[in-house]
Amino acid sequence: MVGHCTQIEKMVHRKGSYKKIVFPATCALIKHPTQGYFLFDTGYSRYVLEDAPFLYELTTPIVFNEKDSLVNQLKMLGVTPEEIKAIIISHFHADHIGGLRDFPNAKFICSKEAFDSIQQLKGIKALLAAFIPTLLPADFSKRVQIIESNELLGDESLVVIDLPGHAPGQIGLMIEQRVLLAADACWTSSAYKKYLLPHPLSRLIIHDYDALKKRC
Repeated sequence: MVGHCTQIEKMVHRKGSYKKIVFPATCALIKHPTQGYFLFDTGYSRYVLEDAPFLYELTTPIVFNEKDSLVNQLKMLGVTPEEIKAIIISHFHADHIGGLRDFPNAKFICSKEAFDSIQQLKGIKALLAAFIPTLLPADFSKRVQIIESNELLGDESLVVIDLPGHAPGQIGLMIEQRVLLAADACWTSSAYKKYLLPHPLSRLIIHDYDALKKRC
């Protein structure tokens, strides 16, 4: 977990209460036996706190401590930022791309739909899409790699799964056909175990509610 935000439980499923619950900003470190280190998303960072518009912080209260930054957590595991070969971006919401600027050698892997969706976003449009343009490194366009095949490395170890609904072009990642990293495709375990759809109010933060409903 790299920081978290808070929101009322009812936003994520209809039967929830009005109490505030924690939504961890999760990411994953993946070590491939021959191709090195990969990340799936990056969580929050100090850049989000510095660059987020006031309204973003007002509607999505963020809790983040620099000691828990992804870079610091990786260093505790003996991994330097320079060793990260690529970052697989599930989607471009701020809590998933907050740390991109900390990894100078990484390629950025994302879907074409997700990449296209942010090209013209700025100002209020970016805010409504939970996207903060300054979180992208200055050379992002030179380092981005659009997904051409769902099978990323040629050995079925990392397989991209389309997860439409929450954000344009959102993807998940199946690791060795055993673990699915789903990002915001589902917010709680009870939601997918009991088929609890988000509250209608959540349409404000869901790109395509019908697609999400159909996928569930």
